[in-house]
Amino acid sequence: PRVDWDSAGNRLGLLVEEDRTNLIVYSDFSGGWIETSVEPVAFNQTGPDGVANSAITLQDNGAGGSSGNVYIQDNGISISASTIYTASVFVKAGNNSQIEIETRNDDAVRGGLFDISTETFTPLASETGTIQNVGNGWYRCAVTWTSGADTSIALRIGFPSITRDGTNTIYLYGAQFEAGSFPTSYIKTTGSTATRSADVASIPVA
Repeated sequence: PRVDWDSAGNRLGLLVEEDRTNLIVYSDFSGGWIETSVEPVAFNQTGPDGVANSAITLQDNGAGGSSGNVYIQDNGISISASTIYTASVFVKAGNNSQIEIETRNDDAVRGGLFDISTETFTPLASETGTIQNVGNGWYRCAVTWTSGADTSIALRIGFPSITRDGTNTIYLYGAQFEAGSFPTSYIKTTGSTATRSADVASIPVA
């Protein structure tokens, strides 16, 4: 059985979850993500899993000092219309502590802005967001909304509008996009979507 822990390393008990599917094909950012106004992503950070070089640095490319959006984007995620979805990613502050998680190619832009320095979330509309401290400076940021009519969307993770001067950095690990009203434990994918079966715990009483 799986065991749940808090950010201080205290054991909380059995982790019992429903089945979920991570709809992102490369949740570890090793492929499939389109980079816009960023330096090539580098696997040079220790992630919340404690593994060296399992997390990436997202950094603006300093293109002329102009202001604008800096992000990575996963295109062509198949979803169902009028369904509740939750997108999440693990975030650690670099020289910047704000990150946006948003949809694109959708009938409406959905998502919001997270500031992990203040642990606050600002929705674009009526979305809900959570920020969970998972230890060692890492936070899991998650945003939930109900989809519209479109059944193929993109997910964008990046800075809000910033001055592209090459100094903005933030660290990312483990992107997840799943049907449901809350984030479940991370399901790693490296080339295809993946489903985690429901946990079933039982005690014989005979």
